[in-house]
Amino acid sequence: MPVLEAAFRSAWPMSFRRPGVFEARVHGPGAASETLAYPMPSTIAGALASLAYEAGACSRAQRPGVYGDTEACLESLFGEKYHLYTGLARHSGKLYVYTSRGYAPLDTVKKLLASVAPLSGRPRLLFEGLMEGLKAGSSLQARVLRRTGIALNRSSKTAAPGMLYTIGMLDPLQGTELVEFVALVEASKSPIEEGEKRFMTTLGGEQRPAQLVLRSSDTEPVGLLSACSGNNTLLLLLVSPALLDESPWAGVIELTKSAAKRLAESLVSAAGLESILEPREPYIVQLTREPVEAVMPGWSMAREVHRPPLLLVPAGTIVVATTREDPCRAAKEAARRGLGAYTRLGWGTVVVA
Repeated sequence: MPVLEAAFRSAWPMSFRRPGVFEARVHGPGAASETLAYPMPSTIAGALASLAYEAGACSRAQRPGVYGDTEACLESLFGEKYHLYTGLARHSGKLYVYTSRGYAPLDTVKKLLASVAPLSGRPRLLFEGLMEGLKAGSSLQARVLRRTGIALNRSSKTAAPGMLYTIGMLDPLQGTELVEFVALVEASKSPIEEGEKRFMTTLGGEQRPAQLVLRSSDTEPVGLLSACSGNNTLLLLLVSPALLDESPWAGVIELTKSAAKRLAESLVSAAGLESILEPREPYIVQLTREPVEAVMPGWSMAREVHRPPLLLVPAGTIVVATTREDPCRAAKEAARRGLGAYTRLGWGTVVVA
């Protein structure tokens, strides 16, 4: 199957928010809002799908389902057998992955996961080894600019004393180079003949202008995102958030031992990996402070309603599992499928070692 690279590049400060958790705590839509260091998979998939929609190749109401509108447009662009892999970034020609705290070099992350996997039976040492390795691995920390604005009274459209809001904006400039957000697409057909094609699009809550470069790639996503160390225990690091059906989950999930076990099993099962991987203690390791919670993941253009609640598991979450078959084959298959639901739309992309 052809592989394409989609690289998004913008010099504008942007705001990327978790779906369904936006809350105005003072006044105005931007009150106390924070930004993520990387766009949600739905943002990237939506930007790509808009290429087909604007060309008249798909319809908003073409297919039912949670993401039916997006899937129909992506199929018209990349064919029926497509798969997006998100959570990648490029800076100064080097590939990084999103860890929720910032960006870590991809090669460093694969080596780190393989080196600490034998510590999986000692959760505290495992966590400390991961954090120390990421700090020592020339990671890039997200740069956030904070801005204060004046909000309007919604009924009178006028300002009043004290009606202020603050908003966090991601600055894509690191040193003298911009951070590019990169997705890889395995496609059964290619919308470009050869070389590359450039488009203008928008990204983030403020719809900042961005350049999208779509080009052919020789990089195989599975080989890029997995490493074979021969360990029977694998660590699967989410570099893009994963989704699960909300039921039986609700609200914010407290990761007790039993909840962590159920969450890990659900992520593995939703991706069809239960015959290959068996989650083991400590089941879940979190490198992020973001909660595991049920969210409203956006608006369905096909049905013209909010999409149903789904459980969002943040990037920077690690699932610990033992393999039921050859570790190298298991690592590649896990990298190919990802974790959770809707993985072909870029949700649940993992680095495995």
